[in-house]
Amino acid sequence: MKKVEEERLRRLKEEEESLRTIKEEQDRLKRIKEEEARFKRIEQDRLKRIKEEEERLKRIKEEQERLKRTKEEEDRQRKVKEEEDRLRRIKEEEERQRRVKEEEYRLKRIKEEEENQRKIKEEELLRRKDQERLLRRRKEQGRQQQRRRKEQAEELRRQKEQELEQEIRRKEQEEALKKQKELEEELERQKKGTRRGTQEAKRVGRSKKERKKGGRKTRQEEEIRRRKNQELRRRTEIELQKRRHEQERIRKEPDEDLKLSKEEHEREKIIREHERRKKFDRKRLTNLEKERQRYVDQQQQLLKKERRQFEVNRRRKLRRERYKGIKAERRIQIEPTNEPVPSTRSKESTQASIGRKRIVVIDRDEPIGTRQNVQNIDSRRRFYLNEGNTAIRRKKVNLEGERLAPKIIKSVEMSTSVKSTVREEVRQVKEIRHVSKVITISPHHSISHSHSEKSNEPIPKQPMKEVTPVKLPNTENDETRRECVITQPSNGNITCNGITPLDTIPPNEQCTLTCASGFVSLEKDEAKCYHGRLTQQLECVKPDALLVIGGRSDTYGVLSSVELITAQGVCRGAVPPLPQMRWKLIVIAIGRDSVLACGGAGQYGDSKGDCWLMEFNPSPKWKETQSMKLPRDSAAVAYESNKVYVLGGSLGKLNGYTDVIDVYDPQTEKWGNKGFHMTSPRHSHCAVGLGNGSIFVTGGYGGLSLAERFDIADNKWTALPELNPVRAQHGCALVDLHGEQGVIIVGGDSGGTRLGDVRFLSLKTSVWSKVAELNTARWGRPGVGVVGGRITVSAGWSGFRDLDTVEYYNEKTSAWRLTASRLQTERRWPYSTPISLSLFPKCIQKRSSG
Repeated sequence: MKKVEEERLRRLKEEEESLRTIKEEQDRLKRIKEEEARFKRIEQDRLKRIKEEEERLKRIKEEQERLKRTKEEEDRQRKVKEEEDRLRRIKEEEERQRRVKEEEYRLKRIKEEEENQRKIKEEELLRRKDQERLLRRRKEQGRQQQRRRKEQAEELRRQKEQELEQEIRRKEQEEALKKQKELEEELERQKKGTRRGTQEAKRVGRSKKERKKGGRKTRQEEEIRRRKNQELRRRTEIELQKRRHEQERIRKEPDEDLKLSKEEHEREKIIREHERRKKFDRKRLTNLEKERQRYVDQQQQLLKKERRQFEVNRRRKLRRERYKGIKAERRIQIEPTNEPVPSTRSKESTQASIGRKRIVVIDRDEPIGTRQNVQNIDSRRRFYLNEGNTAIRRKKVNLEGERLAPKIIKSVEMSTSVKSTVREEVRQVKEIRHVSKVITISPHHSISHSHSEKSNEPIPKQPMKEVTPVKLPNTENDETRRECVITQPSNGNITCNGITPLDTIPPNEQCTLTCASGFVSLEKDEAKCYHGRLTQQLECVKPDALLVIGGRSDTYGVLSSVELITAQGVCRGAVPPLPQMRWKLIVIAIGRDSVLACGGAGQYGDSKGDCWLMEFNPSPKWKETQSMKLPRDSAAVAYESNKVYVLGGSLGKLNGYTDVIDVYDPQTEKWGNKGFHMTSPRHSHCAVGLGNGSIFVTGGYGGLSLAERFDIADNKWTALPELNPVRAQHGCALVDLHGEQGVIIVGGDSGGTRLGDVRFLSLKTSVWSKVAELNTARWGRPGVGVVGGRITVSAGWSGFRDLDTVEYYNEKTSAWRLTASRLQTERRWPYSTPISLSLFPKCIQKRSSG
């Protein structure tokens, strides 16, 4: 048992030993695994730290590269900014030198004007002194003549006194002899009787009459002699004035020739000669007027005298006849009778005379016959008006038939039912035309035009029997016959509810017209299909007027006024001015009846971003709309794909210029930016929409020689042949020239040179061609547009003064011609946009009245 127990104990010990060894082995393995796990974690941590270090080194490297790129970008921007600053300083220096030159030229002109004024004053002073000297001399001569006349009069008076004394003595002797003779002949006269006395009285009367006639003749001779002397004195004075002016001119010319150059001398000589002639003509006219007035006064005085004498003679004659009648009544004794003297006028004749008098009064104040004439004229006028209205309606029906027939027949791929409908409509139009020739449509007349209102005969019914009434089909319930036929215009597109129709549209469908660039709608942009016809005529035409807005003038400063150029001249007062004064702004016509004006520079040259919209309901009126995102001036603008695009521009004197393109949506009246940019920042360039989803841009500071086309859908720029000569501050427009459509550019600044050069780029061949030069070189963005079918240019700056002239291009003679009408205010840097003249009825009335 003991062995068994020992064996059991030994096995237990062995088991315990084996368990212990197993446990130790497990612990050792566990420690090994833990160590391996620890080593693995350490390795992972090391790899992680290595990876993190690599990431950190990568980030450091990227940061270094980014810093390097940033530094390079900063260096590039700094260089660009330095270059811009240098160019800006150069430009400012050029501007300063230009202003200095302008100031020097202005001061020079002021000095020349002052010198001219001083010379004129000196000439005036010398002339006055000469006049005073001449007046003094004349006064002295007059005094001497008066003294001589007094002496002569005194001598004549003494001679007359002596003659009177001799005459008195002679008369006394004759009187004594006469008395003696009378005493001797007294007896003889008594014998001859009264007959001799009457003869003597007649002789005495005849002698008195002869003395009166002789006195009248002497007075008339003296008056004629006095007039001749006055005329002689006037002619001598005119000759003296001519000689004096000629002597002054000869005396002054050599001194001025020494001071002035050849050209200035010739110019001054022409001006002086012109002024001298004007002064001489003025004086001559005043002298002639004075002489004429003097002669008229003399004639009036003579007429008054003759009338007075005639009146005196008439009264004398009447008194004489009255006196003779009284004497005859005294001689003839009439026996008085109690019978009343029968009246020479009966009651009927008295009433007739009264009636005649009344008729005369009525004829003078308000004649009876005139009212009848007025009624006849009024009725005749109404009749002719009704006749004219009827003719106009008939002509409209004829034209409507002629217009609809070919359009209906030329419809493409019409169904059989539509074709039959079209034929039926054409037949109806022809029948209506036939009926309109016979039946009068006027509401006041229901007979033929040949029947006059003047006839009092009853209205004949025979012509009405000859007319067979036309039975028009009932189209109210037939929808196919109420459809409208749509013909797309050549310069636009008609869409109905967003869909472009091919041939016809159902009734009550709303259609919208979109015109190509350079065209506007004839009446309105929208129409509705009603009873087989559109409510408005959807047709695109070229605008026949040009709006000139804002600008700057040396006389008035920055402007806000608006002027309208038409084919008949400049219409003033038809458009209200801008709410604020602007120059270097942008203006564009949106559709037919709205105009957008934005940005520009104010009075102090700061860039603006506010905008106004001019609408017509019915008169034009400005209203404020959303401002631009980026205030700018000297930008370019174009209207394309029913949106307004503002390209580039200047951001102010110290901020340079930009290449950003902003977009304005007229539907929402909001601005946006679709990420469009120009190829380079620039300002004072020009842009125009081509009507095919692209914009044409030329020139400008920052791209003087560039000509590019921007495709809006692809956001892509395409280079075109460069400008030659290069230019900025020029005008441009989309026009048709010699049968080709293209872009014309006018004037501009070419490195400080004023250009009158005009170029044309054909859109078909993309080749520049030269057009005749302008009559006046223009820069400062002259206005360009088509007015009355002619390319018209207005405003601008010549380099010395602002321009108010307007000139147009004559395609027959290939030359520019200045118009007689001018702008009311000369201006540079305005903006011009074409617009329809039908929006301004005042200007249409003026044109028709002129």
